[in-house]
Amino acid sequence: MIYGYLGAGTDKQDEGRQEEALKGYEIDHYFLDKISGKNTTGRPELRKMLLAVKKGDRIITESISRLGRNVVDLRNVVEQVVDKGAVVHFIREGLTTEGSTYKFLLTILGAVAEMDRENINQNVKQGL
Repeated sequence: MIYGYLGAGTDKQDEGRQEEALKGYEIDHYFLDKISGKNTTGRPELRKMLLAVKKGDRIITESISRLGRNVVDLRNVVEQVVDKGAVVHFIREGLTTEGSTYKFLLTILGAVAEMDRENINQNVKQGL
């Protein structure tokens, strides 16, 4: 199975850009959470996807930040998928969990996504 995961921070955000990025991939089933990617709690579609994924499956998502904006949670989610024998593919970053370098890159790029989220929150609080 090929799963597509879409994440929008709120009900008001449009996931059209993500859907467009996943066109061309033969997605069998989509999972969409419209809730903050700050952490994995409270994301029911992510939980369903993690329960459904099995050996040989592939999860495709538009970017690392859609799957998580917290390095620890992001690594945990990805490891759950990899431990089941499945693969995660991050389109924007051109990164998959195939090979040996993904853990390093995932940690670096996940930290950037986490920092970006913190900067956005600070700017909102300051009215910028």
